[in-house]
Amino acid sequence: MRNDAASHTSVANAALAELGSTENLTSFDLDESSSAFRARALWKGILLALLARHPWNFALRRAQLNPGALVDGIRSWQLPQDCVRWLPDDRLASMEREGDTLVGRDRDAVHIRYIAYVDDPALWSPGFVRVMTLELAAAMAEGVTQSEGIKNSLLERSAMELRAARRVDGLETGARRREGVTVRSDWLNARSRGYAWRGR
Repeated sequence: MRNDAASHTSVANAALAELGSTENLTSFDLDESSSAFRARALWKGILLALLARHPWNFALRRAQLNPGALVDGIRSWQLPQDCVRWLPDDRLASMEREGDTLVGRDRDAVHIRYIAYVDDPALWSPGFVRVMTLELAAAMAEGVTQSEGIKNSLLERSAMELRAARRVDGLETGARRREGVTVRSDWLNARSRGYAWRGR
């Protein structure tokens, strides 16, 4: 479900608010303030790192890769341009990533699942929006507040929000395995250990 209230501008303004700033950007792409320049410079690196940390449901994609040239018995397959991280499975256990390609022994077309680069905040989960906001605020903290303490506090909160966001994301995983590990809810984990789930 799209969240049209979320945008680059709204996330950047929320990050500034976390820093105690009263500045309000009117356009993420066009504003010429130092905060806007800083947010634009930091955005992609933070987003790539967060996307790679978990197979977020909103970023999961499937693709068929056609075989490339065969060199010394090794075949290559070009990964999609938006691939942040390939998600191996048992069928492709012998393959490896090298740069923007997969390499392995000769075979036909392969089907993969991967984490895509999704740069539209309207498509993110609410939890991911929150984590991105805090990570952006932490990265901007020293330039805006000159306070290492505020930065560290934001990173601690971001780590907590990331755990919660991953947990919620995992609730929609069902029985599907992610990289060989079945994602289970806290309720199921509690039940399997034989004690009552009390929630949070």
